[in-house]
Amino acid sequence: MKQPNQSVLGNLVGDLDCSSATIRNEMAELEHIGFLEKTHTSSGRVPSQKGYRYYVDELIREDNLTQQEMEIIKARLETKVNGLEDLAKIATTTLSEITHYTTVSVGPDMNHHTIIDIKFVLLRK
Repeated sequence: MKQPNQSVLGNLVGDLDCSSATIRNEMAELEHIGFLEKTHTSSGRVPSQKGYRYYVDELIREDNLTQQEMEIIKARLETKVNGLEDLAKIATTTLSEITHYTTVSVGPDMNHHTIIDIKFVLLRK
């Protein structure tokens, strides 16, 4: 019985018409330049933040959009938002509808933020 990763590697080899060694070398290079990372020693590689950023930047280019898609984006940009979470929902939904791909929104890592300033405001007397 084939291991799941061997099956995926086999599919890539067939789809890209190259050897499994080429796939492994390319994956290692993508990891080396920061587009892939291993979250655990025994885990497979997953896209890094840099890898996702590249994917999103290259996924939709203005010259590849239809007039209808541009109108959808324009309408969504005019939507009133009440916070960062609403904005993320609108952005990921719009991207998913236009590309027909699954979209994921990930917020900043709150463990690495520093509070610089705190202000107290009197709301009632």
